[in-house]
Amino acid sequence: MGEQNVDNRNNLLNDRANDENKQPDRCILEEDQVLYSLVENLKLEILKRVKISEHTINLVLTAFFSGLHLLLEDLPGMGKTTLAKTLVSCIDNTADQTFLFRRIQFTADLLPYDIIGTEIFVKEKNDFIFKSGPVFAGVLLADELNRGNPKVQSALLEAMGENQVTVSNKTYKLHDLFFVIATQNPIEIEGTFPLPRSSLDRFGLSISLGYPSEEQQKDILKNNLLKFNPDSINKVIKLADIEKIRKRVDSVYIDSKLIDVINEAGILSRASKEFYPGFSVRALLHLLNASKAYAFVSRGASFVTDDDLKKVFIPVVSHRLYNKFDRTELTSFLDEILSKKYWQNKDN
Repeated sequence: MGEQNVDNRNNLLNDRANDENKQPDRCILEEDQVLYSLVENLKLEILKRVKISEHTINLVLTAFFSGLHLLLEDLPGMGKTTLAKTLVSCIDNTADQTFLFRRIQFTADLLPYDIIGTEIFVKEKNDFIFKSGPVFAGVLLADELNRGNPKVQSALLEAMGENQVTVSNKTYKLHDLFFVIATQNPIEIEGTFPLPRSSLDRFGLSISLGYPSEEQQKDILKNNLLKFNPDSINKVIKLADIEKIRKRVDSVYIDSKLIDVINEAGILSRASKEFYPGFSVRALLHLLNASKAYAFVSRGASFVTDDDLKKVFIPVVSHRLYNKFDRTELTSFLDEILSKKYWQNKDN
């Protein structure tokens, strides 16, 4: 019965490929080809400086072009900060000087107004003037986020969720392309504070860069890539291009049957005591949008396949769970959801 369900699931997800009314796997419009070539150029430029796998860079750009905030969790010295700096250095912001790169080094003594800003009294004007904080950026690098205390961590919540901040009952809009890359060290590292659930759920994807391969590490040593020089990085994409790609990603086709799979995954996760409280509605929306972005970023596709969904599943949902699991165990559980191993009654 289990094998039959797997076959049914594969048929359910793949029959659209033979439907003449469905969109092709590769982009065919000239504009799509131009946009995808920009994504490819961005990948190549980043990979000159940051030695990571193709899948990892696809996940990073999936977050960026879907507007989902990214959490990088790894040991110190693995290239998290270099990755963020390199991404920003590839962007030509001459058309909009308000699109800036800002970095916050989180520490235990950091205060909320150090992040969002505060009102200061100007004697000459006899009035309070708002002085913006580093959150008013195009790309914000929240470095070692879990070294800040929970009160400071929560200061990012409104900005990440609403693209705005509120100070003294006044609301201030952030940049339309506002994107947060947060890095954190594993909890067992001394001097860290666990991120609250409300913060974790704001991040669209969470990934680990991991150690480089033997050849990649040799290349890092040979070229001394720790010496970061932004002037050596080519600006390969403009802000207008990023806006176009984000709009294109938003319009990538996803079959209603794949949406059913995402919906069922959320329901099953909430029914499991192990995975309490399950995947939030926000998590499922992030999964939907990440799948669309991955399809375009990874291969220029105009619609989502079940493989795209599987590629982003763990990066999107794993950091939202209360309990810690071995990655193999978590992968197995999520794969079983996707393969409908627990959906036998649905087919009977």
